Amino acid sequence: MLVLKKRIKGSTIIEVIMALMIGMIVLAMAMTIVVKTGKNYNAVHRTRALIWMRNRVYMMETNPVSREDTIQANGMLIYEKLSNLEGKKDVLILYMKAMTPENRLLAEKWRLINLKADANVQEE
Repeated sequence: MLVLKKRIKGSTIIEVIMALMIGMIVLAMAMTIVVKTGKNYNAVHRTRALIWMRNRVYMMETNPVSREDTIQANGMLIYEKLSNLEGKKDVLILYMKAMTPENRLLAEKWRLINLKADANVQEE
């Protein structure tokens, strides 16, 4: 009778652990890149929202009309409300909020507009 003496080679537990460690290191580096890219993406959209809001504030200051509206522009939702300040006849308050389509806040801005004087009182 012929006896097979062929050994089957396999990996040891040390080799498996080392392969898992290398895989985890590569995965950690990839996740770092993904997180940093996401932060940069949000910063770019926040800057675009602030620029758009600044232009919109200038337009509202030159032609103030009391209103409340939600505008979709450049892939953002802009909520704006222009109304009289309580107890003040000649002062308007402008509130603006920029959101992503997923309802994440990008930027908020409010401004007091004095109708008698050319100078604006406050900005945040």
